[in-house]
Amino acid sequence: MTGDGRPGYERPANLEEALALLARLGEHAVPLAGGTDVALRLRHGLVGAEHTLVDLGCIDLDGLEERGDALVLGAAVRIADIRSSPLVGRRTPLLCEATAEFGSPQIRGRATLGGNLGNASPVADLAPALVALGARITLASQGGTRELAVEDFPSGPGKTVRRPDELITEVTVPFQRGPGAYERLVYRRQLAIAVASVAVHMEVREGRVSWARVAAGAVAPRVLPCPRTAEALLGMAANESAPVQVATAVQALATETFPISDARASRAYRVGALGEALRVALGRVRGEQGGVVSRES
Repeated sequence: MTGDGRPGYERPANLEEALALLARLGEHAVPLAGGTDVALRLRHGLVGAEHTLVDLGCIDLDGLEERGDALVLGAAVRIADIRSSPLVGRRTPLLCEATAEFGSPQIRGRATLGGNLGNASPVADLAPALVALGARITLASQGGTRELAVEDFPSGPGKTVRRPDELITEVTVPFQRGPGAYERLVYRRQLAIAVASVAVHMEVREGRVSWARVAAGAVAPRVLPCPRTAEALLGMAANESAPVQVATAVQALATETFPISDARASRAYRVGALGEALRVALGRVRGEQGGVVSRES
């Protein structure tokens, strides 16, 4: 804390020092990594003299590696590094695809995975893909670590279940099991906030969908897993048109989400946009716009 209206500043040398600072400062601590979200909070007066920036720049949290049957991404890994990683492109191409929609090249070069998840925006581009992939977040404190699903981390727009003494340290993403796609509706091609978005992840066996996960964004207070929509896709032929089954999945998606009307779109428009995004995503993963990837391939 300072007396001149500016926040205090600490730069811990390692994770242990960082966790000690968070425990001591509590709600007054503001973890700082890429700084893209913190800069906006500073500009709008949401971070002030009562706060202390805890700079994580000296802590090794930017790793990206295979561990068993999953990728483990450090909380400080840059979005640009996820986008350019051959490992991510090979093991979780759905996540790689979602990073292409993330901000500008300059923002991708600074923004971090942990910061993006910590921002808890219901319109975030990475969260639907991570939820569809079954990713989990690891939180560390002086008392130990705990792990939870990405969809359980936000408690509402801009709010999470992270305690003040905790820090996101890594995100574990299981290898993709089959074809996937991320689709969103926006009003312009670049630097746009999604009006509705959907991520689809499937496994295909013997030409039919044997397993699926679906997640939707911008249509609820947080990104949602949509299990009834995924269930509606089971048994669907991978390379043939299935209008009745697709329509059933679209109807299920409408019942599992809670779009609102705001300055960017009406509720009715969002419902239609979400359904269309699902249709396009299903067309892509089922091979209507390219080859389908099956478990046997």
